[in-house]
Amino acid sequence: MANHPLHIGTGWSGRIYAKYGNSALEPLNLFHKGIAENSIAIRLDDKLSRIKNSEVGLRTNDICDIIGYFVLLLVSKGISGEDIARLKD
Repeated sequence: MANHPLHIGTGWSGRIYAKYGNSALEPLNLFHKGIAENSIAIRLDDKLSRIKNSEVGLRTNDICDIIGYFVLLLVSKGISGEDIARLKD
């Protein structure tokens, strides 16, 4: 993922990749046998549900997780940096 066009930077994404590897795009599929894209959407749904039900509200970590899940969704759909650039106003 570090060489992907949507790579955010060696600091943030490098730490995430070092910690989790490519587990979102290449899951072990021990329990969930679906495709990676659906697995990422499930994680995002779960994260948003936990935020909604949280008594402490939205934390910086939550925002980073949500951004990360959306970046992973883009990567899983094959969206490139060039695709994103075409969407800019």
